[in-house]
Amino acid sequence: MKRIVLFLVVMIFIVGCGNNNSLNKGNGNKVWEGNNNDSQEVEEVVDSINITKGETKEITGIYGDKEIKAEVTLNNVFYTTKITPPSPTQSYYSYYEAEENNIYEVIDLTIKNIGTEYFSDYVLEGFLSDTCTPTFIFDGGYKYTGISITEIERDNDGEYDLGYFYGVDPLETKNLYLFTKVPSELQNSNLTVNVCFGDNPLKLNW
Repeated sequence: MKRIVLFLVVMIFIVGCGNNNSLNKGNGNKVWEGNNNDSQEVEEVVDSINITKGETKEITGIYGDKEIKAEVTLNNVFYTTKITPPSPTQSYYSYYEAEENNIYEVIDLTIKNIGTEYFSDYVLEGFLSDTCTPTFIFDGGYKYTGISITEIERDNDGEYDLGYFYGVDPLETKNLYLFTKVPSELQNSNLTVNVCFGDNPLKLNW
């Protein structure tokens, strides 16, 4: 009788171990297959369009379901604690002033709409793009995303001011300041600037 009981215990132990091995192997295979599938996903990379200082480049992009076209000119890139209109002569004008220990990184850009439809300032800010986010990358890997935009306006007397920027009509040309605020200790750092035109990243060089 004892031999029969002992035999049953041994059989139960063997069957139990066999089931555990089978479950572990099955789970292991499932996890491995999942990892393989994940590793095969490739993120889409969009090449940047390079624009150097003083260069005008014709650019075509997609914004939503609409094709947009522009001539873009990089006039200048500079740091400042106070953004003012070019050579203001009037007694009153709008400006932006950074708080203590901060500076503005400013891109002076001219943009002409050479397409047939109006496009808004969102094409530069990348809000509706999956492939472009405006990014300022400094030495040491410091990254700042997002930009502010102001239009350089000129009145009938030839005086400049800074105003809101909403967009560009067909064949219209506008001069813009694109800027972001950063800590002042980054002022002398090397910098890479990426902005957007619809779904196209623009890399600015100077």
